[in-house]
Amino acid sequence: MNGHKSHKGRFITNFFAVARSTVIAQLFPLVAAPFITRLYAPEKYAVFAVFSAVISLLIPISTLRFDWLVPNAASPRKAATLMVVGFSSAALTSFAAPIILHLIASSRLTWRGLELLEPVIFLMPFSIIAGGAFQLAVAWHVREGDLRPVATARIFQSAFNVTGSLAGGFFYSSPITLIVSVILSTFLGLSLLARRASKLFLNFRLIRFKRFAGTARTHSKEAVISTFVSFLNVANTALLPLLFAQYYSSAEVAWFALAERLGAAPMAIVAGALGQSFWAEAAKLVRSNYHTLLNLYLATTRRLSFFALPLICTYLAAPWFTGPIFGRENWANAGYVLAALTPMLIGQLIAGSLSHLTVHRRQSWQLIWEVTRLIGTLTVIYVCGRLSPSFTTTVLAISRLCT
Repeated sequence: MNGHKSHKGRFITNFFAVARSTVIAQLFPLVAAPFITRLYAPEKYAVFAVFSAVISLLIPISTLRFDWLVPNAASPRKAATLMVVGFSSAALTSFAAPIILHLIASSRLTWRGLELLEPVIFLMPFSIIAGGAFQLAVAWHVREGDLRPVATARIFQSAFNVTGSLAGGFFYSSPITLIVSVILSTFLGLSLLARRASKLFLNFRLIRFKRFAGTARTHSKEAVISTFVSFLNVANTALLPLLFAQYYSSAEVAWFALAERLGAAPMAIVAGALGQSFWAEAAKLVRSNYHTLLNLYLATTRRLSFFALPLICTYLAAPWFTGPIFGRENWANAGYVLAALTPMLIGQLIAGSLSHLTVHRRQSWQLIWEVTRLIGTLTVIYVCGRLSPSFTTTVLAISRLCT
Protein backbone atom coordinates (compact mmCIF):
# COMPACT_ATOMS: atom_id res chain seq x y z
CA MET A 1 0.00 0.00 0.00
CA ASN A 2 2.81 2.37 0.94
CA GLY A 3 4.58 1.49 -2.31
CA HIS A 4 1.48 2.39 -4.28
CA LYS A 5 1.24 5.72 -2.48
CA SER A 6 4.89 6.49 -3.12
CA HIS A 7 4.46 5.77 -6.85
CA LYS A 8 1.36 7.96 -6.94
CA GLY A 9 3.05 10.76 -5.00
CA ARG A 10 6.12 10.76 -7.24
CA PHE A 11 3.93 10.71 -10.34
CA ILE A 12 1.93 13.72 -9.14
CA THR A 13 5.10 15.61 -8.17
CA ASN A 14 6.68 14.97 -11.57
CA PHE A 15 3.45 15.79 -13.38
CA PHE A 16 3.03 19.21 -11.80
CA ALA A 17 6.73 20.02 -12.16
CA VAL A 18 6.71 19.20 -15.87
CA ALA A 19 3.25 20.72 -16.42
CA ARG A 20 4.27 24.01 -14.83
CA SER A 21 7.49 24.20 -16.81
CA THR A 22 5.77 23.16 -20.05
CA VAL A 23 3.14 25.88 -19.67
CA ILE A 24 5.83 28.50 -19.18
CA ALA A 25 8.10 27.07 -21.89
CA GLN A 26 5.25 26.97 -24.43
CA LEU A 27 4.01 30.45 -23.55
CA PHE A 28 7.27 32.05 -24.69
CA PRO A 29 7.06 30.92 -28.34
CA LEU A 30 3.28 31.42 -28.45
CA VAL A 31 3.59 35.03 -27.31
CA ALA A 32 6.54 35.62 -29.63
CA ALA A 33 4.96 33.93 -32.68
CA PRO A 34 3.14 37.05 -34.01
CA PHE A 35 6.46 38.91 -33.96
CA ILE A 36 8.43 36.00 -35.42
CA THR A 37 6.04 35.74 -38.38
CA ARG A 38 6.50 39.44 -39.09
CA LEU A 39 10.29 39.30 -38.82
CA TYR A 40 10.74 36.19 -40.98
CA ALA A 41 9.01 35.76 -44.34
CA PRO A 42 7.38 32.37 -45.11
CA GLU A 43 10.18 31.52 -47.55
CA LYS A 44 12.80 31.92 -44.79
CA TYR A 45 10.67 30.09 -42.23
CA ALA A 46 10.31 27.21 -44.69
CA VAL A 47 14.09 26.67 -44.71
CA PHE A 48 14.05 26.56 -40.91
CA ALA A 49 11.14 24.10 -41.01
CA VAL A 50 12.90 21.73 -43.41
CA PHE A 51 16.14 21.91 -41.38
CA SER A 52 14.22 21.18 -38.16
CA ALA A 53 12.48 18.24 -39.83
CA VAL A 54 15.78 16.69 -40.91
CA ILE A 55 17.32 17.21 -37.47
CA SER A 56 14.33 15.62 -35.73
CA LEU A 57 14.86 12.58 -37.97
CA LEU A 58 18.62 12.41 -37.43
CA ILE A 59 18.73 12.79 -33.64
CA PRO A 60 16.95 9.46 -32.88
CA ILE A 61 19.29 7.76 -35.35
CA SER A 62 22.34 9.48 -33.90
CA THR A 63 21.93 8.09 -30.37
CA LEU A 64 20.64 4.70 -31.61
CA ARG A 65 17.92 5.35 -29.04
CA PHE A 66 20.14 4.30 -26.15
CA ASP A 67 18.30 7.05 -24.23
CA TRP A 68 15.24 4.75 -24.30
CA LEU A 69 17.28 2.08 -22.54
CA VAL A 70 18.67 4.33 -19.81
CA PRO A 71 15.52 4.47 -17.59
CA ASN A 72 15.39 0.65 -17.44
CA ALA A 73 19.08 0.21 -16.63
CA ALA A 74 19.69 -2.08 -13.65
CA SER A 75 22.28 0.22 -12.05
CA PRO A 76 23.55 3.82 -12.31
CA ARG A 77 26.82 2.54 -13.75
CA LYS A 78 24.96 0.62 -16.46
CA ALA A 79 22.87 3.72 -17.24
CA ALA A 80 26.00 5.87 -17.53
CA THR A 81 27.60 3.33 -19.87
CA LEU A 82 24.51 3.32 -22.09
CA MET A 83 24.69 7.11 -22.25
CA VAL A 84 28.34 7.05 -23.32
CA VAL A 85 27.54 4.55 -26.07
CA GLY A 86 24.65 6.74 -27.24
CA PHE A 87 26.74 9.92 -27.22
CA SER A 88 29.58 8.22 -29.13
CA SER A 89 27.10 7.24 -31.82
CA ALA A 90 25.75 10.82 -31.92
CA ALA A 91 29.27 12.19 -32.40
CA LEU A 92 29.86 9.89 -35.38
CA THR A 93 26.49 10.78 -36.90
CA SER A 94 27.13 14.51 -36.51
CA PHE A 95 30.26 14.11 -38.64
CA ALA A 96 28.82 11.81 -41.30
CA ALA A 97 25.27 13.13 -41.83
CA PRO A 98 26.11 16.60 -43.24
CA ILE A 99 28.63 15.08 -45.66
CA ILE A 100 26.12 12.52 -46.92
CA LEU A 101 23.34 15.10 -47.28
CA HIS A 102 25.70 17.47 -49.13
CA LEU A 103 26.67 14.72 -51.57
CA ILE A 104 23.01 13.86 -52.17
CA ALA A 105 22.12 17.53 -52.69
CA SER A 106 25.03 17.89 -55.14
CA SER A 107 24.00 14.83 -57.13
CA ARG A 108 21.50 14.64 -59.97
CA LEU A 109 18.63 13.97 -57.59
CA THR A 110 16.16 16.84 -57.81
CA TRP A 111 14.61 17.04 -54.39
CA ARG A 112 13.68 20.60 -53.59
CA GLY A 113 13.77 20.00 -49.82
CA LEU A 114 17.49 19.24 -49.98
CA GLU A 115 18.09 22.31 -52.11
CA LEU A 116 16.58 24.43 -49.35
CA LEU A 117 19.05 22.88 -46.88
CA GLU A 118 22.24 23.79 -48.76
CA PRO A 119 22.80 27.24 -47.13
CA VAL A 120 22.38 25.87 -43.57
CA ILE A 121 23.79 22.35 -43.78
CA PHE A 122 27.00 23.40 -41.98
CA LEU A 123 24.99 23.83 -38.76
CA MET A 124 23.87 20.20 -38.64
CA PRO A 125 26.77 18.78 -36.57
CA PHE A 126 26.08 21.25 -33.77
CA SER A 127 22.36 20.49 -33.82
CA ILE A 128 22.86 16.72 -33.74
CA ILE A 129 25.40 16.80 -30.88
CA ALA A 130 23.28 19.19 -28.81
CA GLY A 131 20.01 17.35 -29.41
CA GLY A 132 21.44 13.89 -28.84
CA ALA A 133 23.22 14.84 -25.62
CA PHE A 134 20.10 16.60 -24.32
CA GLN A 135 17.91 13.53 -24.89
CA LEU A 136 20.42 11.32 -23.09
CA ALA A 137 20.57 13.73 -20.15
CA VAL A 138 16.76 13.78 -19.91
CA ALA A 139 16.75 9.97 -19.88
CA TRP A 140 19.09 9.99 -16.87
CA HIS A 141 16.74 12.21 -14.89
CA VAL A 142 13.77 10.05 -15.94
CA ARG A 143 15.63 7.07 -14.50
CA GLU A 144 16.21 8.97 -11.28
CA GLY A 145 12.45 9.60 -11.08
CA ASP A 146 12.92 13.35 -10.60
CA LEU A 147 11.84 15.51 -13.53
CA ARG A 148 12.26 18.87 -11.79
CA PRO A 149 15.70 19.51 -13.36
CA VAL A 150 14.20 18.74 -16.77
CA ALA A 151 11.38 21.19 -16.07
CA THR A 152 13.80 23.98 -15.16
CA ALA A 153 16.01 23.30 -18.18
CA ARG A 154 13.08 23.51 -20.59
CA ILE A 155 12.00 26.90 -19.24
CA PHE A 156 15.43 28.47 -19.68
CA GLN A 157 15.86 26.74 -23.01
CA SER A 158 12.60 28.16 -24.36
CA ALA A 159 13.26 31.67 -23.05
CA PHE A 160 16.74 31.78 -24.57
CA ASN A 161 15.54 30.42 -27.92
CA VAL A 162 12.75 32.99 -28.23
CA THR A 163 14.99 35.87 -27.15
CA GLY A 164 17.65 34.89 -29.66
CA SER A 165 15.15 34.53 -32.50
CA LEU A 166 13.57 37.93 -31.84
CA ALA A 167 16.79 39.84 -31.21
CA GLY A 168 18.51 38.21 -34.15
CA GLY A 169 15.54 38.83 -36.41
CA PHE A 170 15.84 42.59 -35.99
CA PHE A 171 19.48 42.56 -37.14
CA TYR A 172 19.67 39.56 -39.46
CA SER A 173 16.39 38.04 -40.60
CA SER A 174 17.64 34.68 -41.83
CA PRO A 175 16.97 30.97 -41.26
CA ILE A 176 20.49 30.80 -39.80
CA THR A 177 19.38 33.07 -36.95
CA LEU A 178 16.48 30.77 -36.05
CA ILE A 179 18.67 27.65 -36.21
CA VAL A 180 21.54 29.10 -34.15
CA SER A 181 19.06 30.20 -31.47
CA VAL A 182 17.77 26.63 -31.18
CA ILE A 183 21.30 25.18 -30.98
CA LEU A 184 22.50 27.59 -28.30
CA SER A 185 19.33 27.14 -26.24
CA THR A 186 19.75 23.35 -26.38
CA PHE A 187 23.32 23.61 -25.08
CA LEU A 188 22.03 25.86 -22.30
CA GLY A 189 19.40 23.27 -21.32
CA LEU A 190 22.06 20.54 -21.42
CA SER A 191 24.34 22.48 -19.08
CA LEU A 192 21.51 22.92 -16.56
CA LEU A 193 20.75 19.19 -16.61
CA ALA A 194 24.43 18.36 -16.16
CA ARG A 195 24.65 20.53 -13.04
CA ARG A 196 21.99 18.38 -11.37
CA ALA A 197 23.54 15.04 -12.30
CA SER A 198 26.57 14.72 -10.02
CA LYS A 199 26.01 10.97 -9.55
CA LEU A 200 26.13 10.53 -13.31
CA PHE A 201 29.63 12.01 -13.57
CA LEU A 202 30.85 9.79 -10.73
CA ASN A 203 29.69 6.77 -12.71
CA PHE A 204 31.31 8.08 -15.90
CA ARG A 205 34.69 7.69 -14.17
CA LEU A 206 34.04 3.98 -13.58
CA ILE A 207 33.49 3.16 -17.24
CA ARG A 208 36.18 1.17 -19.02
CA PHE A 209 36.46 0.33 -22.69
CA LYS A 210 35.69 -3.35 -22.09
CA ARG A 211 32.42 -2.44 -20.36
CA PHE A 212 31.66 0.12 -23.08
CA ALA A 213 32.17 -2.44 -25.87
CA GLY A 214 30.24 -5.12 -24.02
CA THR A 215 27.26 -2.84 -23.43
CA ALA A 216 27.19 -1.77 -27.06
CA ARG A 217 27.33 -5.39 -28.22
CA THR A 218 24.73 -6.66 -25.73
CA HIS A 219 22.14 -4.01 -26.56
CA SER A 220 22.89 -3.62 -30.28
CA LYS A 221 19.82 -5.52 -31.51
CA GLU A 222 17.50 -3.77 -29.08
CA ALA A 223 19.01 -0.40 -29.99
CA VAL A 224 18.60 -0.97 -33.72
CA ILE A 225 14.92 -1.91 -33.35
CA SER A 226 14.29 1.06 -31.04
CA THR A 227 16.03 3.35 -33.54
CA PHE A 228 13.83 2.18 -36.40
CA VAL A 229 10.72 2.54 -34.24
CA SER A 230 11.68 6.06 -33.19
CA PHE A 231 12.68 7.07 -36.70
CA LEU A 232 9.41 5.84 -38.15
CA ASN A 233 7.41 7.46 -35.36
CA VAL A 234 9.08 10.82 -36.00
CA ALA A 235 9.11 10.31 -39.78
CA ASN A 236 5.32 10.22 -39.95
CA THR A 237 5.29 13.93 -39.11
CA ALA A 238 8.88 15.16 -39.60
CA LEU A 239 9.06 13.96 -43.20
CA LEU A 240 6.04 16.05 -44.12
CA PRO A 241 7.85 19.39 -44.64
CA LEU A 242 10.44 17.61 -46.81
CA LEU A 243 7.76 15.90 -48.89
CA PHE A 244 5.59 18.99 -49.15
CA ALA A 245 8.60 20.96 -50.40
CA GLN A 246 8.71 18.72 -53.46
CA TYR A 247 5.11 19.33 -54.52
CA TYR A 248 4.13 22.69 -52.99
CA SER A 249 5.55 26.18 -52.56
CA SER A 250 7.84 27.37 -49.76
CA ALA A 251 4.98 29.50 -48.42
CA GLU A 252 2.75 26.43 -48.06
CA VAL A 253 5.55 24.53 -46.30
CA ALA A 254 5.86 27.47 -43.90
CA TRP A 255 2.07 27.48 -43.28
CA PHE A 256 2.26 23.82 -42.34
CA ALA A 257 5.24 24.40 -40.03
CA LEU A 258 3.52 27.29 -38.25
CA ALA A 259 0.23 25.39 -37.95
CA GLU A 260 1.97 22.33 -36.56
CA ARG A 261 3.89 24.43 -34.05
CA LEU A 262 0.74 26.26 -32.92
CA GLY A 263 -1.14 22.98 -32.59
CA ALA A 264 1.67 21.24 -30.73
CA ALA A 265 2.18 24.04 -28.20
CA PRO A 266 -1.00 23.64 -26.12
CA MET A 267 -0.93 19.89 -26.70
CA ALA A 268 2.60 19.68 -25.28
CA ILE A 269 1.47 21.34 -22.06
CA VAL A 270 -0.70 18.34 -21.26
CA ALA A 271 0.95 15.53 -23.23
CA GLY A 272 4.48 16.48 -22.21
CA ALA A 273 3.69 16.50 -18.50
CA LEU A 274 1.51 13.38 -18.45
CA GLY A 275 3.61 11.51 -20.99
CA GLN A 276 6.99 12.03 -19.30
CA SER A 277 5.52 11.41 -15.84
CA PHE A 278 3.86 8.23 -17.10
CA TRP A 279 7.11 7.03 -18.69
CA ALA A 280 9.07 7.70 -15.49
CA GLU A 281 6.63 5.56 -13.47
CA ALA A 282 6.13 2.91 -16.16
CA ALA A 283 9.86 2.18 -16.24
CA LYS A 284 9.67 1.32 -12.52
CA LEU A 285 6.25 -0.38 -12.36
CA VAL A 286 6.83 -2.70 -15.32
CA ARG A 287 9.47 -4.48 -13.23
CA SER A 288 7.43 -4.70 -10.04
CA ASN A 289 3.69 -4.09 -10.30
CA TYR A 290 2.05 -4.64 -13.68
CA HIS A 291 -1.50 -4.24 -12.29
CA THR A 292 -0.69 -0.77 -10.95
CA LEU A 293 0.86 0.12 -14.32
CA LEU A 294 -2.34 -0.88 -16.13
CA ASN A 295 -4.46 1.27 -13.80
CA LEU A 296 -2.08 4.19 -14.29
CA TYR A 297 -2.32 3.80 -18.07
CA LEU A 298 -6.13 3.80 -18.05
CA ALA A 299 -6.34 6.79 -15.69
CA THR A 300 -3.85 8.79 -17.78
CA THR A 301 -5.75 8.00 -20.99
CA ARG A 302 -8.98 9.33 -19.45
CA ARG A 303 -7.25 12.55 -18.40
CA LEU A 304 -5.82 13.10 -21.89
CA SER A 305 -9.24 12.51 -23.51
CA PHE A 306 -10.78 15.12 -21.23
CA PHE A 307 -8.15 17.73 -22.12
CA ALA A 308 -8.64 17.04 -25.84
CA LEU A 309 -12.10 18.64 -26.03
CA PRO A 310 -11.12 22.34 -25.70
CA LEU A 311 -8.17 21.77 -28.03
CA ILE A 312 -10.46 20.43 -30.76
CA CYS A 313 -12.61 23.57 -30.56
CA THR A 314 -9.55 25.83 -30.71
CA TYR A 315 -8.00 24.07 -33.70
CA LEU A 316 -11.23 24.13 -35.71
CA ALA A 317 -11.62 27.87 -35.02
CA ALA A 318 -8.08 28.63 -36.29
CA PRO A 319 -9.15 30.03 -39.72
CA TRP A 320 -10.87 32.94 -37.95
CA PHE A 321 -7.97 34.10 -35.77
CA THR A 322 -4.71 33.06 -37.47
CA GLY A 323 -4.64 35.83 -40.08
CA PRO A 324 -5.29 38.80 -37.76
CA ILE A 325 -2.78 37.54 -35.17
CA PHE A 326 0.11 36.36 -37.31
CA GLY A 327 -0.20 38.53 -40.39
CA ARG A 328 -3.12 38.34 -42.76
CA GLU A 329 -1.07 38.85 -45.91
CA ASN A 330 1.45 36.03 -45.46
CA TRP A 331 0.04 33.66 -42.84
CA ALA A 332 -3.78 33.63 -42.99
CA ASN A 333 -3.94 30.24 -44.73
CA ALA A 334 -2.03 28.62 -41.88
CA GLY A 335 -5.33 28.66 -39.96
CA TYR A 336 -6.98 26.33 -42.48
CA VAL A 337 -3.96 24.02 -42.31
CA LEU A 338 -4.22 23.92 -38.50
CA ALA A 339 -7.91 23.00 -38.72
CA ALA A 340 -7.03 20.20 -41.15
CA LEU A 341 -4.39 18.91 -38.71
CA THR A 342 -6.92 18.45 -35.89
CA PRO A 343 -7.38 14.65 -36.23
CA MET A 344 -3.63 13.99 -36.27
CA LEU A 345 -2.89 16.31 -33.34
CA ILE A 346 -5.58 14.80 -31.14
CA GLY A 347 -4.42 11.30 -32.03
CA GLN A 348 -0.88 12.21 -31.02
CA LEU A 349 -2.16 13.72 -27.78
CA ILE A 350 -4.01 10.63 -26.60
CA ALA A 351 -2.13 7.72 -28.17
CA GLY A 352 1.34 9.13 -28.80
CA SER A 353 1.94 10.27 -25.23
CA LEU A 354 1.51 6.77 -23.79
CA SER A 355 2.92 4.57 -26.56
CA HIS A 356 6.21 3.73 -24.84
CA LEU A 357 6.16 0.02 -25.64
CA THR A 358 9.90 0.13 -24.96
CA VAL A 359 9.25 -0.22 -21.23
CA HIS A 360 7.55 -3.57 -22.04
CA ARG A 361 10.39 -4.53 -24.42
CA ARG A 362 7.87 -4.76 -27.27
CA GLN A 363 9.76 -2.60 -29.79
CA SER A 364 8.92 -5.02 -32.62
CA TRP A 365 5.17 -4.43 -32.16
CA GLN A 366 5.62 -0.69 -32.33
CA LEU A 367 7.92 -1.09 -35.34
CA ILE A 368 5.18 -2.87 -37.32
CA TRP A 369 2.67 -0.14 -36.46
CA GLU A 370 5.03 2.69 -37.43
CA VAL A 371 5.98 1.06 -40.75
CA THR A 372 2.30 0.73 -41.63
CA ARG A 373 1.68 4.39 -40.84
CA LEU A 374 4.69 5.58 -42.85
CA ILE A 375 3.71 3.56 -45.93
CA GLY A 376 0.23 5.05 -45.74
CA THR A 377 1.59 8.59 -45.39
CA LEU A 378 3.95 8.23 -48.36
CA THR A 379 1.14 6.77 -50.46
CA VAL A 380 -1.24 9.63 -49.68
CA ILE A 381 1.37 12.29 -50.47
CA TYR A 382 2.33 10.61 -53.73
CA VAL A 383 -1.29 10.32 -54.86
CA CYS A 384 -2.09 13.90 -53.85
CA GLY A 385 1.07 15.11 -55.57
CA ARG A 386 -0.08 13.49 -58.81
CA LEU A 387 -3.72 14.62 -58.53
CA SER A 388 -2.79 18.16 -57.36
CA PRO A 389 -5.61 18.89 -54.88
CA SER A 390 -5.38 21.97 -52.67
CA PHE A 391 -2.69 21.98 -50.01
CA THR A 392 -5.28 21.96 -47.21
CA THR A 393 -6.98 18.90 -48.72
CA THR A 394 -3.67 17.04 -48.79
CA VAL A 395 -2.98 17.93 -45.16
CA LEU A 396 -6.46 16.77 -44.14
CA ALA A 397 -6.00 13.42 -45.92
CA ILE A 398 -2.70 12.81 -44.11
CA SER A 399 -4.17 13.96 -40.82
CA ARG A 400 -7.04 11.47 -41.07
CA LEU A 401 -4.60 8.70 -41.90
CA CYS A 402 -2.35 9.45 -38.90
CA THR A 403 -5.20 9.63 -36.39
